[in-house]
Amino acid sequence: MDKAEEEFFCVVWDKEEDILYRDQTGKFLYLSSKGNPYIMVGIHIDSNFILTEAMKNRTEGEMIRAYQKTVDKLRKSSIRPTKYMLANEASTTFKHVIEENGMNYELVPPGNH
Repeated sequence: MDKAEEEFFCVVWDKEEDILYRDQTGKFLYLSSKGNPYIMVGIHIDSNFILTEAMKNRTEGEMIRAYQKTVDKLRKSSIRPTKYMLANEASTTFKHVIEENGMNYELVPPGNH
């Protein structure tokens, strides 16, 4: 047998958790027509729901606003994630807002996207 036939890769999804994944883009070279240089992108795997929210900057308040807007969109569709996976940046206030929305959160280590 060659090496490719010996290797096996398996991913186990925990269906007990309903996870929303998200990340912000880096700054775009050009501003949007409304003056936004950033986008928060999220995906809810189970529903195949891809969410985007334009952001003016990457401040705590703007990130919380964009997060809440995406969560509200999901809830209008009767989707209620229980876990929020986000990049390695989140303030204490942001983490508190996530918990207030009834979600646990997990920070992805730097360089692991």
